[in-house]
Amino acid sequence: MSELVFVSEAKQAAQTEFQLDGRTYQFRPPKKAAVMLPVLEKGVDGQLEAAVALVDWLGRGLSEDDNKELRRRLLDPDDPFDLEMLTRICAELFQEAVEVPLASSEG
Repeated sequence: MSELVFVSEAKQAAQTEFQLDGRTYQFRPPKKAAVMLPVLEKGVDGQLEAAVALVDWLGRGLSEDDNKELRRRLLDPDDPFDLEMLTRICAELFQEAVEVPLASSEG
């Protein structure tokens, strides 16, 4: 019988820059598990929780100043930045974060 052995390795997440209406934001992706666990645990019924987890994931990857700026813009009634764009940003950053090739190991 073969034995499977896994070792978690600390890895440096690649930082991504994105621009929104002329401002550049720096994003370092946090662990993806925080986004995926609600979906895995609750399935389709957990979609709202998954969306909340995704926005939380984005917030943990941004600086405090960038978080405040996005929140300020979301709450400003005269600013066109809204949840649709925030969701798009989250989805694009998450997609980029998960597209990391797995390293195969021979043993």
